[in-house]
Amino acid sequence: MKSREELIRQQERLLEVYESVKDPLAGYPNVVSIGIGIKETDGQLTEEGCIKIIVSEKKSEADLEPNQVIPKEIEGVKTDIIFRKKKILLASCTVDLGNYRPIKGGIRINNIRNGSGHPRSGTLGCLAKLDSDNSWVILSNHHVLYGDSGQDGDEIGQPWVGCCCCCRTNVIAVNLDKDLSLDCAIAKVKDDIAIENNILEIMNIEGNGVTIPINGERVRKRGATTGLTSGEITYIDPSTKEITINPRPSGGPANDPGGCTNYRSGVNVFAYHGDSGSAIVNNDNEVVALLYSVSEDYSQGFANDIIRVQASLGITINTTSSAPNRVPISNLSPELPIGNDDSELNDAWIEYIEGYLEANQTGKHIKKIIERHQEEVLKLVNKHRPVMVTWQRKQGPAFVAALNRSIKNPDYVIPPEINRVSLQNLLMSMASVLEEHGSEALRKDLQKYALEVIQISRDCHTAEDFLKSIEQFDDETRIQQPSLLAN
Repeated sequence: MKSREELIRQQERLLEVYESVKDPLAGYPNVVSIGIGIKETDGQLTEEGCIKIIVSEKKSEADLEPNQVIPKEIEGVKTDIIFRKKKILLASCTVDLGNYRPIKGGIRINNIRNGSGHPRSGTLGCLAKLDSDNSWVILSNHHVLYGDSGQDGDEIGQPWVGCCCCCRTNVIAVNLDKDLSLDCAIAKVKDDIAIENNILEIMNIEGNGVTIPINGERVRKRGATTGLTSGEITYIDPSTKEITINPRPSGGPANDPGGCTNYRSGVNVFAYHGDSGSAIVNNDNEVVALLYSVSEDYSQGFANDIIRVQASLGITINTTSSAPNRVPISNLSPELPIGNDDSELNDAWIEYIEGYLEANQTGKHIKKIIERHQEEVLKLVNKHRPVMVTWQRKQGPAFVAALNRSIKNPDYVIPPEINRVSLQNLLMSMASVLEEHGSEALRKDLQKYALEVIQISRDCHTAEDFLKSIEQFDDETRIQQPSLLAN
């Protein structure tokens, strides 16, 4: 097999010839497009580069006039005439229904609006960063994230958008931008969703992160239906940068398994319905293209050059090592605030809160209660298993981190729930477990004040709301014992 360097030199030569012959070849009957590719003989791929001519109808030379017969060789490069196959988009119901957290490339995603309101799905190709603000986004196809009726701001679910009695579940991102011409789109990842900047089964994104596709190069993808499959780039259209991929024979090692024959009897496929949006990577684990469709007989896959996709959407696909995986709010420890300098922010948070509490009588009373029980509560949360388990399961660290972020950024709204747990659920659960395992003094104060704290929390959506509620109680002087907000 030729090395990548040899394939690159071959492709450079093909591109030189392509520029001089594309216009004359376009004048032949039934020619649909002209590109560069890998020569096929008796249905088998060779390693030889060629000028490929896609035609809408393939005729024998006997049925053509002499001046209508495409030369078998031009400027020392062979030609290959291929019948155009109809393309079909791939979003559909998928086989891998796993709920993946952290999210990563190669897993099932869904916008419930797809298919004129009927749930359809595809594959999360890979993670990327938005050039404008360095935030994380997921990359997939337009017809996966937006379908035929999607909008900016639509919620994207993994594996699908679910619903309970009052809200949607499994939401990982919201639609942000798209390019219909390249069938690509991005959705911004929610703050409370953990990510891993890699692709399932393919693992790390390496090399330069992305690179140009090369004819004859072996590639792989991980789709939500057919899983990990491999193929070979056999055609590149220099005008559109679209690539065609033929599946390799099935079988082979686990990290290079060939095509898949499980979904259409007798046909070896690179991709199938539900694989739309898969990132195509080369042997160096660099992303080269974004899969969007297959031929109607499923024998070929079609993908768009990733360089064009990146430029259109204003994103950058980083290598795994250069873009560390993000830990979301829900996974942060209570000691770890959000910010560029965590220790300074934490000190500032404590100083800010203490100063605010000292500013009025209600605040001073709250501070006394906190100081009275702080050491015991911290010990229970960190050392006593029943309390520790409740704190973790009910997303205590997540809500503390969200509150910390709200202190730093007044516009940040504390999520009403994290991983399907509301703030009120957290407070009620902690009040119960602390009352059961705490000291007599702690139990008495919980019985006096816990319900009031829970009620106040229902109307507070930011850290500023909590602090203003203290001022409100002081100003209105309507608090009666044994209220938490009174002396």
